[in-house]
Amino acid sequence: MDDSRPSPFDKRTRRALRHHWQDRILWVSTILTAILVIIAIWAIVELLRGDLRLGDLSGTAHNLVAGAIALMTIAPSLIISARVIRSAKPRATGAVVTPSQFPEVYELVQTYTALFQMPRAPKVIFDDSADNLSQSTARLRSNTITLHTDLLEAPRLNPEGTLAVLRFALAREFGLLRDGRRNFGYQFVLVIVQGVPYLKTVLARAEEYTADRWGALIAPEAAADYCGFLAVGKGLFADTSLQELARPAGHGGWAELAPAWTMAVPPLPWRVRAFAELGVCAPDTLQVLSPCAPQQLTPDLLHQRYHLMNFKEPRTQGAFWFPPKRHSDAELARICPAGTVAEFDQDLP
Repeated sequence: MDDSRPSPFDKRTRRALRHHWQDRILWVSTILTAILVIIAIWAIVELLRGDLRLGDLSGTAHNLVAGAIALMTIAPSLIISARVIRSAKPRATGAVVTPSQFPEVYELVQTYTALFQMPRAPKVIFDDSADNLSQSTARLRSNTITLHTDLLEAPRLNPEGTLAVLRFALAREFGLLRDGRRNFGYQFVLVIVQGVPYLKTVLARAEEYTADRWGALIAPEAAADYCGFLAVGKGLFADTSLQELARPAGHGGWAELAPAWTMAVPPLPWRVRAFAELGVCAPDTLQVLSPCAPQQLTPDLLHQRYHLMNFKEPRTQGAFWFPPKRHSDAELARICPAGTVAEFDQDLP
């Protein structure tokens, strides 16, 4: 292994995998939170010393100080309570992955835990009532990943890559956990953003792109299956075409912008285009990115993928506010060949 190359899990590389709008929102929220914390500490000290009375403040100053104190005293308990509830609810309604229950998934979880260099494996639960295909939560030192049961029912036609959609979904959540997106500190500094309805949606959209990039790094050969699954579900995903899923990007005008600005996830054509720019939608490039079976994934291979996929390039970030550049049929065919997902899978090694 070439130690001169950055690890896929060091701080610099994790930052490169984040969507740039996620980092921008995080920085702004961190600065605002820090200012409020300073104000709260100052106000509490002055109140204890008797040099400050809230009744003497103007209405604006009173609200600012009161909000800062609430952030310091109430927000932490609310965050902790929400984390406990989110991680406990799936346990009450779903089935936990264990060595004797869903052993193939359990083995995959252990493989990802070792690959991501995590001290302990997250608890993975299948829940038919889950709102999302996958979601992760953290509670103290334990992590929980909830997967929708539909992921178990979307096997791949290629016997070497069974449960491809599940592997990709699991890789996305492992990436978010490894990057600290579920840590208490991250959630605390984003309390302000989470309290603003539209900014909350913008942040969720950026985090969705970040999760996609983690999935593309860990399981690039499963990205096609995942995109098809998002489009039509577990029963028909093999009949979808990545090229046709990506084709509408940039052609919808204002009708394309309206959902793009209001949804908590980017439009699917935009996501497929972002995947295509990373090289995971063409069998030729995938043979370079994923030359071996998924079970043989090593840190050294992740090093190579990281550099080949050009995560730092603007074109691989994915469109965010405005549609991506229109591609001609020839350009689209180059990064996203025609054919169904089933045919795509058969062309892989």
